[in-house]
Parts: sequence; C-alpha cells; structure tokens
Amino acid sequence: MADFEEGRWDSVSLSDVSRAWFVTQWKGKYFGNPDFEALVVIEAPRSKCISIALYEPSPKNWQEHEIIKLASGGNFPDFVVTDNQRLVTACTLACFWFHQPASVFLEKPITAMPAISNCIHSLTKLLNDADYQSAKSADEINGRLESWRTDYNRRSNSS
Repeated sequence: MADFEEGRWDSVSLSDVSRAWFVTQWKGKYFGNPDFEALVVIEAPRSKCISIALYEPSPKNWQEHEIIKLASGGNFPDFVVTDNQRLVTACTLACFWFHQPASVFLEKPITAMPAISNCIHSLTKLLNDADYQSAKSADEINGRLESWRTDYNRRSNSS
C-alpha cells in the first residue's frame, strides 16, 4: 500500500531507472481562468513535464482521478512528491491504485530542485507572454499549455 512519508524527500536515493513525480496544484487565475484549477505533474530528475492542464474542480477527488489517468499507460512513478498539503491525500489515494504503489512525500522545498525549477521558470515565461494571455476559454488555455508542454519536453530531451 502507498504510504505518506514523514522523512525528507532528499533522503530518497534515485537510481537511473527511478521515476518520481512532483505534483502540485495552482489556482486557475494564474493561468487566465479563475473558475478552474491547474494540476501540474513534472517528472524528476528528468525534467519532463508529464501534464499541465486546467480542470473544473467540481467532482470530489478530481486530482486523484487525474493522477490515476496519467499513470494508466504504465507510467507509474516510484515516488510522488508534492509541496501542497491539500494534495497529500489525493496523491496517496492515487498511488494506492498504481500497479506498484508509490510512496508519497510532502516536501515544500522540492521546487528548488533544478528539474522542477527549470520547468516552473519556463512556465512563468509562458504565463507572461502576451499571446498566451489572449486565450480566455479553458479549452484554448489548455491547448496553449499542451503546446508549451510538448515544446518544453522536446527541448529538455535534446539538451
């Protein structure tokens, strides 16, 4: 069963085959639509953006369902780390359903990890772009976020 770890994330040793997901949630207003919530999933230490999208937060436990969907292609992480206390339960419940349950960590400073910091920095530049800011509907915003995600991953893989 997946468990919530009280220990520090940086005490976990990652091998070359380890997969760790950083999962966080931001208010939709930061993305241009205050009625939605954004869920961000970044794979560390590979600096790969797994997902970033706006969701209508109406169904209970929507974050858990989205995390499970992202892992449904056999993309199961070994660890899930969040900087958001409210996501610990959703991450733990989602990890319970993985083929091989993952440990969940709450680690506020994880955003300083280069793989995550670089992604967030690039995303911040996108959010300040005038062309991006012209999008208003959730569908249009999600389209632009997905385009950014694809380009970001392509650039990360080539470096």
